[in-house]
Amino acid sequence: AEIEAGASRKLYDYQVADLAFLLTNGRALLTNEPGLGKTGVVIRTIQVMQALGMDPFPVIIVCPNSLKKTVWETELAVWAPEVSVSIVDGSAAQRRKQLAPGSDVYVINYEALRLHSKLSGYGSQELTSAEKMPKEIDALGVHTAIFDEAHKVKDPHAKQTRAAWNVAHSAEYRVAMTGTPVASHIGN
Repeated sequence: AEIEAGASRKLYDYQVADLAFLLTNGRALLTNEPGLGKTGVVIRTIQVMQALGMDPFPVIIVCPNSLKKTVWETELAVWAPEVSVSIVDGSAAQRRKQLAPGSDVYVINYEALRLHSKLSGYGSQELTSAEKMPKEIDALGVHTAIFDEAHKVKDPHAKQTRAAWNVAHSAEYRVAMTGTPVASHIGN
């Protein structure tokens, strides 16, 4: 209530219910339709977690490349200007520097995630020694992992899916969010 009272942007009642759901579960899938404010709910949830002493930082937000700056950087600046944000972009060397410890929130796309995180195994697929090695994201000690457009990690054979599994497995709090319906079954 204190955070909401002092905030420049307020949540709608249904968004407050979403926030309560995320806080209660700690690990959840938020599947509201597009345009209903999932991003704002997730950002406000991080703020409330911090206020309650739940220690959500560092946070990693994994999203499509097109959403890093147009949505997440913009919305974090509006909803939570107090957090330090690192948008992970550019060459491999630039991304490594941007993934150095010190930021509260790291925003990275799915394709880069697999290059900067070790992979989880799947079935009988062999991992190379490079895929088993801890990388920059593993060194961050991520407490909260947020996966925007989470339907992008439904193929267990894809390296980006197995990188997301690794990051999610090590995080205490996990939120997957998507407004895109998944047809028929998970393999489509």
